[in-house]
Amino acid sequence: MRRNPLLAPLTPWLRSPLDSVAAARALNCEVLVLLAERDRQVPHAHSHTLVQALQRAGAAVTVHQLAGTNHRSLARTPAAMRQLGGWLRASAAL
Repeated sequence: MRRNPLLAPLTPWLRSPLDSVAAARALNCEVLVLLAERDRQVPHAHSHTLVQALQRAGAAVTVHQLAGTNHRSLARTPAAMRQLGGWLRASAAL
């Protein structure tokens, strides 16, 4: 995955202080992960590492990648809302 070389000097200040993998170790619940097809901000490898940490903690993880999306457009797509709605309905039925 290609990164913007102009932002490289700013990388230390652009990173989030939140350690998602460490936080995932404390979860034992159902989790929905929606992946953008083309995400330049959060590489898929990072998302898959988080999914694995959630699974090791005992979380039931559902992962969907949405075609034609990027990091910014993902949450605004009807397909993402359908995935979320369906996942919520299925989770409520358990």
